[in-house]
Amino acid sequence: MDNIKWGIIGLGGIAKKFASHLKETEGGVLHAAASRSKEKANQFAKDFDALYAYDSYEALLQNKEIDIIYIATPHSHHYENTLMCLNAGFNVLCEKAFALNVDQVKAMIEKAKEKNLFLMEGMWSRFNPTILAAKTEIENGAIGNLKAVKADFCFHFDYNLESRLINKNLAGGALLDIGIYPIFLSYLFFGKPVRMHVDSEYFPNGVDKNLVMLFDYKDGEEAILNASLQYFSPCDGFLYGDKGCIRLHGRWHEATAYTKFRKSMEDPITVNFDKRALTFGYEIDEVHYCLRNGLKESRKWSWQNSIEIMEIMDDVRKYIHLDYGEIEKL
Repeated sequence: MDNIKWGIIGLGGIAKKFASHLKETEGGVLHAAASRSKEKANQFAKDFDALYAYDSYEALLQNKEIDIIYIATPHSHHYENTLMCLNAGFNVLCEKAFALNVDQVKAMIEKAKEKNLFLMEGMWSRFNPTILAAKTEIENGAIGNLKAVKADFCFHFDYNLESRLINKNLAGGALLDIGIYPIFLSYLFFGKPVRMHVDSEYFPNGVDKNLVMLFDYKDGEEAILNASLQYFSPCDGFLYGDKGCIRLHGRWHEATAYTKFRKSMEDPITVNFDKRALTFGYEIDEVHYCLRNGLKESRKWSWQNSIEIMEIMDDVRKYIHLDYGEIEKL
């Protein structure tokens, strides 16, 4: 492949961020963008140097020059849009959360297998070099045996029914939008929990606004996680060992530094990384590698990984009786 040609559907804030980072990444170009609004599509194409702008997703699917489509629509539409793109013969990177439940995720994966196409969930923090370096430190015994993970993702968001984030019909709320991040960090180190306790609070329209999650694991480890659309946090992440601790500097999911502490708390060591860790660049690099090497799934964030993290979120939902209703039916 020469430059890999990307299409984007859904042109909100996350798509703008992705497109700006794509421009800074070697090996790929934004080829086409689609929105339900022609004006919005035209402006997006102008801002990010796309050759084509479309006023429907279906129109973009007629452009067979595209190598892969990035789906940046609301959570409620990930399943439908992914199947639409796969059925049209396109490789897909779909923004996290991958879908609304594990049945949808499995159906998306089966379709990718059937069509022999690449499919990946956009879990961009999986490729953050700061997090990966901290993981290597732990595997090398830098803080002894890892015993606990503590992570949050919290910010204040006004109760605005016009926002996607508060819209239940678009699967808004804390869990899918930001709760997935601390769940991901615990999963990266410990896998799936064997027990959990979850407390939640809701906006007046039934959308989850606060989550406190306590996970227990088979060897006695634990995770203390929370997500909130009500209050602010610096979003540091902590990895606790029996001989020390690693702090992922906030916001930890896009960290550019971590600090390692030993038991004495003397001489902490801070390790800094390039600002590119703030971008989608490493995730895009992984997609380009997979496409150039004929891989249908990433070895770093596999289909099984996406299934398992969605199973955890399904269990959280069952615990707090969070129901998205008709929009999550197959």
